[in-house]
Amino acid sequence: MRSLNRASRIWLTVFIVVGIVDLVGEILEQQELVKQDLITGAMMVLLMSSLLGFFISAVRDVRHRVALLTVGALFFSWLGDTAGALGIILKISLFLMAQGCYIVAFWPHRERSAWRRRIAINCYAIAVLGTVVIVALGSGWLAVPVAIYGAALVLMALLATGFNRLTTIGAALFVLSHASLAISSLGPWQSLPFSGLVVMLTYLAAQLLLVLGMLEWVSTSSTGVSKGSTGVSKGSTGRRRASA
Repeated sequence: MRSLNRASRIWLTVFIVVGIVDLVGEILEQQELVKQDLITGAMMVLLMSSLLGFFISAVRDVRHRVALLTVGALFFSWLGDTAGALGIILKISLFLMAQGCYIVAFWPHRERSAWRRRIAINCYAIAVLGTVVIVALGSGWLAVPVAIYGAALVLMALLATGFNRLTTIGAALFVLSHASLAISSLGPWQSLPFSGLVVMLTYLAAQLLLVLGMLEWVSTSSTGVSKGSTGVSKGSTGRRRASA
């Protein structure tokens, strides 16, 4: 990935600072030193919006198909973090749209991924199935939308292995984060100690790694296209000179 410009460095710094404040807020709220959601609720507005600003300012070609879909994924994630507070079904629906954007971005390169490898499928399936069972024990019918979202999340994680190591790790952390969120907020053992900290730490790391992986992919593919175009141009020039 190419070096970052000044604007992208500023946006990345904002994301990191806001993320640290949010994680500290999770600890303080867990210890009941501050009012619940006083810090983390405010930070949710800034987290994905600053990461989106970083991606747009850093990406080589924002009109690239993968870049546009990444923007969509981050936008729906931001809505899920903010408007999702209005209801769990709305939150799941918005994040389902975010996963849909990632899936569409990864899909053309599925043959390079682990989406047909039985071991990888079984590992993710066991994790999601276990999560759904726990949610069913604690929240009953909500296990249905959680299962639908879990299936989309697993598909995204499997397809992400077709891009690079950054997207592979980021997608795996995304599964871990939202499985932890479902268990701690909808399962029979709600309000587990420091569950919010675990969820947010893995979530922020997941989104950042996915964004960095997408930047690397767009940068590499754009460079390849540019080199290909240059080669065609040189070839055409050579043919014109030979004919002259």
